[in-house]
Amino acid sequence: MIKVAVDARPLAYQHTGIGVYTANILQRLADTGAIDLVLYFTTPGPAIEFARCRHVSIGAFPNAIAAQLAFTKWAREDEVDVFWSPRHHLPLAVACRTVVTIHDMVWRQVPKTMKRGGRVLESILMPPSLRKADAIICVSEATRKDVVNFLPQCQTKSHVIYEAANVYPEHGGKMEQTVSDEPYFLFVGTKEPRKNLHRLLEAWRRSHAPTQGYKLVLAGGAGWGTDLSAVISRLRLQDSVHDVTPEVGTLQSLYQNCYAVLMPSLYEGFGIPLVEAMAFAKPVITSACSAMGEIVGDAGMTIDPYSVDEVATAINRLIGDKPQYHKLAAASAQRSEIYCWDRAATQTLNVIERVAAA
Repeated sequence: MIKVAVDARPLAYQHTGIGVYTANILQRLADTGAIDLVLYFTTPGPAIEFARCRHVSIGAFPNAIAAQLAFTKWAREDEVDVFWSPRHHLPLAVACRTVVTIHDMVWRQVPKTMKRGGRVLESILMPPSLRKADAIICVSEATRKDVVNFLPQCQTKSHVIYEAANVYPEHGGKMEQTVSDEPYFLFVGTKEPRKNLHRLLEAWRRSHAPTQGYKLVLAGGAGWGTDLSAVISRLRLQDSVHDVTPEVGTLQSLYQNCYAVLMPSLYEGFGIPLVEAMAFAKPVITSACSAMGEIVGDAGMTIDPYSVDEVATAINRLIGDKPQYHKLAAASAQRSEIYCWDRAATQTLNVIERVAAA
């Protein structure tokens, strides 16, 4: 049986995109019984029943340095066949075969939307990780293109494996409303500069939505670099915009009851809220750049995220053109079938097995 060591640190943050991805893939890999998993952490992680875990107390070491040192040592001690990192960076001195998943190239494509520490860490560790990896998993064709444009030698060892939704409809009809009794558009994501929320709020003000009784719900973690309350106040949108931090159960209700989903990000390597919207058969307005148009296909309207007028026009069209709205909703439900965690885990296992056999 192939022994696979995993950088399991994202499991400590299961409500983030990479945490969602790691949890879903690992559980399904364990369920196959085809590989022997050992999970590596630099801090105490969540309770794991399906695999052996190792933890290190990082002490005075920065997290990244502790991981480089401890994971390399443990991989040798555990005699692993393959080390898989679901989070961009490999332990660079590890002697076994390696697989790395790349979710995006934010640090290269839109660096000013990242915190400085994260940007520096990516620039130091991602390039040598890409060079070292025996196989690279990219979560979209757009992300694979970004990787190959950066390092052309990665083309022959990169594979596209799509992610899937983390929030699904519950059976039994419409869920209880939790935010607004009026129709609303929904944004889901961490509130950070890359999500382009300042322009979205300006577009909302210019659109017909507030005067026609629609609300805008911004659902996600507080993030950084985005003072939404000040923007909402300046634009006088207090009556039509709700800023919330939902739990997973609340997210189900938010998706189920919303009119449509808005995601006008400046850049996405995939965009899990897009496939979650599709799971609930909701039309989407999203950006034409990076992976977003690829993921949403004919299930949404694509816009230039830098154009406030384009975003406002798209919102108006979804409100005023009901045949188009229903066409997009039907396409959304159909397209949701493309994105499946079981399929993603099977494809990931295939990559790991090919690397181990090489």
